[in-house]
Amino acid sequence: MTRVIDGSDPVAGSLVRDYLNGAPALAARLEESGIPVVVFVSNDRWDDSPDYFKQMQRGLDAAIAKHGRAVYVARTTAGYLLKAARRLADRRVFPPLACAHGVFVGYIAVGEGGLVFFDATGKDWGVRPPSTLFEAAISGMMAPYR
Repeated sequence: MTRVIDGSDPVAGSLVRDYLNGAPALAARLEESGIPVVVFVSNDRWDDSPDYFKQMQRGLDAAIAKHGRAVYVARTTAGYLLKAARRLADRRVFPPLACAHGVFVGYIAVGEGGLVFFDATGKDWGVRPPSTLFEAAISGMMAPYR
């Protein structure tokens, strides 16, 4: 079984596990490669900060320092993420988060109406993004190791 590290948010971790149960080829690839999926939780007290994405980067950096090479997913609150995005010059594109060891694939954003997945660029993939999105990210991450 693919290792999912859920930090302090077992609910987000269970969402990732459920997703991988429905994408067996992706789960098998992750398991075969030994690459874990790490869910890091944004500190939602950053909601009104103009530095929201800088704070997200700090959270990702802390997760990387702790877990190393992995597939990283942020869990955040949809309203705060979208509010931060509205502050950007191009509201359709989120600023990139640098991931020195692994790959950052996007945000699980939870809100009053449920949840939605945004990829790292800010594209809304709804509740079930295609596994090809993750396959491409993993392939890019593994390229230097071939």
